Amino acid sequence: MDYETLFTAAKWDVLRALAKSKKSPIELAEHANTSVSNISQSLRFLELAGIVKSERISNRDKGQPRVVYSLAAESAYIILTAKNLVNKKTVKLDDHKKMLLNVWFYDEDILHPFLESAVLDLEEYLGDIDAIFLDKTSSQDLVIAVVMKDKSAKKELKDSSLKKNGLTKKIKYLLVSKEFVVKSASKYYPIYDPHNFIFGEDISCL
Repeated sequence: MDYETLFTAAKWDVLRALAKSKKSPIELAEHANTSVSNISQSLRFLELAGIVKSERISNRDKGQPRVVYSLAAESAYIILTAKNLVNKKTVKLDDHKKMLLNVWFYDEDILHPFLESAVLDLEEYLGDIDAIFLDKTSSQDLVIAVVMKDKSAKKELKDSSLKKNGLTKKIKYLLVSKEFVVKSASKYYPIYDPHNFIFGEDISCL
């Protein structure tokens, strides 16, 4: 299926909602303030494309099964338009690729090389890390906030200095708690946030 014609605004709304948690067509319709028939049409196309999947679960209130939808897989549809390189491909995502994509989606392109370096520096510790964020309010140094799985962990993350494209930045790592990030969510940009601390819904079960 041609993905370029698939992603209308309505289908994007469905995908954004499903990225946070599994939902029924009724829940999606309420979220989007539209009819269940409109949502069902979007879900049908997305399921045919293999982007979402459906499953029946027990409805304890009515004793009847109901259908809920979730993302079928974590993937990126990449379109390349560069000199001597024009292509498109669907790529299955792992933590490394998701972190790099979050970096590349950050609006300040000039910071991308520094953030990529930070991702590589932290990757070996990823098994001990719950989340990684960029402090958007830091104007000089690049401050990377790290939430460790073990709150009592005294992991020493070594700061570094990097020069790219004529710009020098010091990359500083700051150990913070989940509660601290949630309280100050507006100042952070997620680089690695599988539990969705910033938006308040744990999507790790998907």
